[in-house]
Amino acid sequence: MDIKGKFKSFIDKQKISLKAPTSPVQNADFVTLDDFEGRTAVTPQVFRKGSALNEHMLTPEAEQAVIDSIEKIYFESENVEVSEHELQKFPEVIDIHFINGTRSRLRKQQAIVSRRVSDLIMQKQGMCSEEMERVTELQKEIIKEVGLCVEGRKKLALGRSQFTSASLGILANYSKRQKIASVIRSLRMIRTLQMTDVQLQSLLKAEDYPGAIQLLLECQKAAATFKHFTCISELSTKLQDTLEGAEEQLDVALAKVASNFNSGNYEKLQTAYGLLGKTQTLMDQLHMHLTSHIHNSAFTIVLGYVELYNTANGGNGSVGGSSYSKLQYSELCKNVNEESFLPCLLDLSRCMWNVLRSYKSIIAWHESDKRSVPRADTPEHCNDSEMENHCRYTKQKLEHGLYRIWQDVQAKVRTFILASDLSHFKFDDFLRILDVINKLIDVGESFCGSRSETLRESIKKQSLNYFRNHHRARMEELHMFLENEGWEPCPVKSTFSIYQLMEFRFLRGRDGVFNKIATPNSSPIKRLGKCAQTVLMFGSPLVNQKRKIDHSKVPIVTNTALTILRLIGKYIQMMRLLQPIAFDVMISLSHLFDYYLYSVFTFFGPSGVQEQELGHLRSPLKRIQDTLIINVEDSPDEPQDHEKVQSPSLSPVVDTTSAESIYGLPVRVVAVESLIFLAHQLEALLPHIEPLIPQQRRTFWHRHFNTCRYLASIRYHVYSTVAAQVIDYDAIQNRMTSVRWDINDLMSQHSQYVDVLLRQLQVLSMRLEEVSRVSPIPSEAYKALWECIVKKTNQMLLEGFAGARRCTNEGRSLMQLDYQQFLMKLECLTSVRPLPDRHVVETYIKAYYLPEGALEDWIQQNLSDYTPRQLTALVATMTHISKRTRQKVGALIEDGGKKL
Repeated sequence: MDIKGKFKSFIDKQKISLKAPTSPVQNADFVTLDDFEGRTAVTPQVFRKGSALNEHMLTPEAEQAVIDSIEKIYFESENVEVSEHELQKFPEVIDIHFINGTRSRLRKQQAIVSRRVSDLIMQKQGMCSEEMERVTELQKEIIKEVGLCVEGRKKLALGRSQFTSASLGILANYSKRQKIASVIRSLRMIRTLQMTDVQLQSLLKAEDYPGAIQLLLECQKAAATFKHFTCISELSTKLQDTLEGAEEQLDVALAKVASNFNSGNYEKLQTAYGLLGKTQTLMDQLHMHLTSHIHNSAFTIVLGYVELYNTANGGNGSVGGSSYSKLQYSELCKNVNEESFLPCLLDLSRCMWNVLRSYKSIIAWHESDKRSVPRADTPEHCNDSEMENHCRYTKQKLEHGLYRIWQDVQAKVRTFILASDLSHFKFDDFLRILDVINKLIDVGESFCGSRSETLRESIKKQSLNYFRNHHRARMEELHMFLENEGWEPCPVKSTFSIYQLMEFRFLRGRDGVFNKIATPNSSPIKRLGKCAQTVLMFGSPLVNQKRKIDHSKVPIVTNTALTILRLIGKYIQMMRLLQPIAFDVMISLSHLFDYYLYSVFTFFGPSGVQEQELGHLRSPLKRIQDTLIINVEDSPDEPQDHEKVQSPSLSPVVDTTSAESIYGLPVRVVAVESLIFLAHQLEALLPHIEPLIPQQRRTFWHRHFNTCRYLASIRYHVYSTVAAQVIDYDAIQNRMTSVRWDINDLMSQHSQYVDVLLRQLQVLSMRLEEVSRVSPIPSEAYKALWECIVKKTNQMLLEGFAGARRCTNEGRSLMQLDYQQFLMKLECLTSVRPLPDRHVVETYIKAYYLPEGALEDWIQQNLSDYTPRQLTALVATMTHISKRTRQKVGALIEDGGKKL
């Protein structure tokens, strides 16, 4: 072993010997106060041997230098092996002097450090003494506390020894009792849960849906609490099945509310679905039930009518060997017959209206209910944000559902309407159908603001088809009426008005045809019954019957005119009921009047009249001829226009050629005046018709129905036919040719032809008075007839005066005398003032005296009033003009005749 190892071994032994021996710990159960007596807290310091340094005292500076030379490792608080550190400094070859020097250094350092420590201790000795006193006091307190602990332990041992097993038995039994009570409570709860199903069914039967759901939820909560029991596991499954069954019953109840709204039941359903946390599900299910109800109800209603009428008509309740119930809805609608169509449409409309009413009631309920989710559900499950989301979702769902539900209703009604051919229905029944559909359109606009284009297009299609067939049939009937018309006045009351006709009562607001729909549970229109007041005194009036009639008050109207008026009333109803084809109906309405106008003119107007002579009638007559009348010259192979009808023929019983009847004057008067009456009624109806026509078409309406300008022409052309036959104009004109106009003496007596003419006019006046006693001749007709007679007579006189080959001033004076005599007597026969064309004749007679310079201007101004022959004859008798002027005026007359 080397020297380092020996030193190390020696140092270790020294350390072991310096350690204080430890006394064994006594394992006593109790510690007494005696154990602490005679012991001191601190042992005295062991006296150490003095050092050699005590003999050699160093100066403080030298001691400080020694202390500074001590290495830092000796000041570290951690366990440092300083001996190992010093041994590491030994060289490989150790010398005794090195060892002694190292030992001397270390002993010197230790001595100085020890002395410094001793000095510090001595400086702090007072403080140490004080601290030792405090330690002594603390020791005494500890000894006292230890005594208290020992005393407590003794008493605890005494209590344990004196505690009996009986007391513990009592406590154990009490614990068992508590556990048994808990088990009993659990058993009672289990029994209550098992009996829940009966109570739940009772609540559902009583429609107490919130109570039933609340009970189920509480049961489920309780079942979750007792889920550790085996029986509760099965009960939880049963409760879940019961909850699903309850939700199915809620769904059934919701379906009933969808078809027939009840605010109480709907509020219960809202609360119940709210408790389930399915408020949004409720809205989805509600719309599904509404859609399903629309489809199922429509199918059921149509199927019921199809089977009912099929069985009643001897059918077997099937089609093609298959049950009607297996058909699609569109196919089923095709099997609805004409008899059942209207009742089925009414029931279908009522059902659809009830669905819309229920939906509106649901919306109104939500608008009046500020909760939007049930109060019972709100505090526990819904915060303000969720509640707002519920409200927003409900509102959006209801708003979006408006249009979708109306579209479903439209689709069902449209399919029903288009499946049948309505062209063969009675007009009144078709009007009722239109009225029902229009009410549905009004309901749709009120329901969701929809224009209901689907319904409008379907009813427009059916209406056009129906109306064309209907109008064609009416025109054919009108053709038949006109060919069988006797042109006798239909006896009506003096107070007669078209508003007394059943077809026009809607204009007075007495009928409910166009009133705003309030509910379709009542009939959409009042059944058209018989007229409450008889406006016609039907019969066969005798022509020769003597009776006093106030012609100025009784309107003259024929049976055909009354028929046209009734048709006009129905057509106006059609226009009001169906706006999309209002213009088409208006055109057809105009055909009724046009055909009557054409017939009157054809029957009683002049034959062979030139177009230029028709005046205002030329344009309407040509239009009627082109659009309404079948051209007999067309080939039978050519396609015929279905809107055209044949030209009517006058009934053979009507006499228009007999002089005794004044060439059919009574029937002509009836025909013309009934036409004029019809025209006035049309103009009176314009305020009712015009709003029904599209704005862009009203100009056409006014241009087409300006009937007032036709009236004077109609009267003139018809009565001029009579005027041309009641006087023997040819005989009188022959008498005028025998009169000499080239006399040289002024005559004081008028010519004889004037008396003959006046006598014939006087006889005519007497006959007119006689005829008017049995057949009405209104003052307008009377005046028009006399105007035609006077015009015709003036034309005849003008032709007679123009027939003079030679004339003198005296002859011209005779013409004036004859004409003045004629006018004077004529004014006594007629009340027509002024006499028509009087100035034409007088101007012609006086033109003979015109100077040569003024003749040319006069000819130019009067070319339209006289014929070229009359003007040529006038110039030929004027001997005071030159040949040059005669030629110039002749050329002017010839040019004017060509222009005319």
